[in-house]
Formats: sequence, structure tokens, C-alpha cells
Amino acid sequence: MVLIRLTGPSPSPADRTQQPEYLVPTLATDVIWANAVPDDRLEYVHARAGPHAGTIDLALFHRADPRRAPSGAMALALCNRAIVNSPSLRAWTARPLPPPDFRAGAHP
Repeated sequence: MVLIRLTGPSPSPADRTQQPEYLVPTLATDVIWANAVPDDRLEYVHARAGPHAGTIDLALFHRADPRRAPSGAMALALCNRAIVNSPSLRAWTARPLPPPDFRAGAHP
């Protein structure tokens, strides 16, 4: 599992009254799938609204293959490809998130 945060563009400083257009998580999932190719080995994508307005958190699951790039690099490359190819993601950015810590007592 690889976690990626998509962040939408901020309103222009010249016009703070303009609201940026935000993507709904289900559309983000569709855009990721539309840009996936077989070499991405994508198995599943889950998207939800991120912690701040204009963010979407993605969980991407890839088939394991020790002969290929690690899933984190593949997931980020796929998200960046989706940003470049999709007008819906114009001016969005993608960054990896740290993996969840499932150890006992790691969460409050």
C-alpha cells in the first residue's frame, strides 16, 4: 500500500474571492485508473477527502514484483502522469505520505 496526497491549486493572490475548483475523490480515482498502464501493476485505488480543503488522499495497491521499481516510485509516477494528462488535475501536485504505523500503541 502506498499513500499519496493530491493537493489542488490555491486561489490566485490577485483574486482571493475566487474559489478553486476541487475534485471529488471518486473522480480522482477514475482519473488514476484512466492513466494506469499494465506496467503500473495497479490493483486497487481508494480515495478520500484529505484533511484540508483541496486535498485528496489516495491509497494505491500494486502487484508485487521484486524485479521492478518499488511501489512508492510507481505510485508517484502514476499520479504525476495523471496530473499531466488530465485537465481535471491541472495545477494539482502529488506527494507521498508516510506509511501508517500499525504497531501497538502507535495511535492515540
